[in-house]
Amino acid sequence: MDNKKLTVQFEGGTHQAYSPIIPRFWYGMTLPVLIGLLFRNRLRVSCSRFHLLITSLIISFITSIAALLTAIIFRRQLRCAQLHDAPIFIIGHWRTGTTYLHELMMLDNSLCTPNSLQCFAPSCFPLIDRFFYKYMNWLMPATRYFDQVSMGWTRPQEDEFALLALGAPSPYLRIAFPHTARQRDASIDFKEYSIKVANLWIKKLELFLSLLYIRDQRRPVLKSPTHTARIGVLNKMFPGAKFIHIVRDPRAFVPSTKRLWQSLYTFHSFQVGPFNWLEELVFSQYNDMYSCFNRDQNVLSANQLCEIKYENLVSDPVTVMRYVYQKLGLSDADAYDTKLRAYLSSLPPYKANEFAPAAPLLSRIENECADYIQKYGY
Repeated sequence: MDNKKLTVQFEGGTHQAYSPIIPRFWYGMTLPVLIGLLFRNRLRVSCSRFHLLITSLIISFITSIAALLTAIIFRRQLRCAQLHDAPIFIIGHWRTGTTYLHELMMLDNSLCTPNSLQCFAPSCFPLIDRFFYKYMNWLMPATRYFDQVSMGWTRPQEDEFALLALGAPSPYLRIAFPHTARQRDASIDFKEYSIKVANLWIKKLELFLSLLYIRDQRRPVLKSPTHTARIGVLNKMFPGAKFIHIVRDPRAFVPSTKRLWQSLYTFHSFQVGPFNWLEELVFSQYNDMYSCFNRDQNVLSANQLCEIKYENLVSDPVTVMRYVYQKLGLSDADAYDTKLRAYLSSLPPYKANEFAPAAPLLSRIENECADYIQKYGY
């Protein structure tokens, strides 16, 4: 592997450098899933990313063996796995505080949050987790490479990565092959899928939850911005599921999302840039996401959906989380409140990254996100 660090140059002259040993999203795929991804994109790998292709194939082969052993060893537990309570879903656009909210929900002893190992190696984590937790922490950086949020194998993670690794359709497929990804594979709108593809996605989510159940039988809290566009199908799959929708000023989350995609595409893609269409991608995904959310929101009852503002969560997390528990009728609210206060008192003051948009981008945000700005009071 090339030992030179990858560097991302952002607007304004700032940059980030990433170690090449940090795991890539594709390492958790089995060989059939990875090879399918490669051939759908006609093996159009940039020459400078050939080392990533070789590394991914080698690790994917190891993952495939581990996945087969997991299916054999844990077959009885997988057959018996059955959720006792419908999941809680944390939804909202990228960079609106979904990760921070997920971290806070992790404090509730009655809930479980999928962690990084479970989401990045979903097909085999029951087999390898104890080894990784004990010996492989050196592989993970202390913080995420696009912000300063803590990382680690046991930290809460976005379940979209698990679905991606298991072979489900996902908008994150575009990260692998940004110039050749098929639109229907990377769509955020579930209703654009064929019946076959939709059933595949449902099957993969059910598989992941069954694997998660092997290690933790508590009620799962799943966090993924992409689920914002899927509330209709998720409610149908899990009657009584709860949804926490977090919103933030788009003048903050749009430039931050653009920076996020620039980091992820530079570091994880099999193809090199330029990625000068990222701004268009941000607005396209925003429009698709909230078109789906607004279309399907009415399928949820009043006690299924709770909407909160990121700004309020950061300034007064105790009050906001008390409101969430009351609105959704979650149990153990008093015990959680005590634990939350103790946790917050142990932390330094929370400070979010801020990226002020340039004037043209600001004007576009206020135009394209006008309905969101008006609805949520920004």
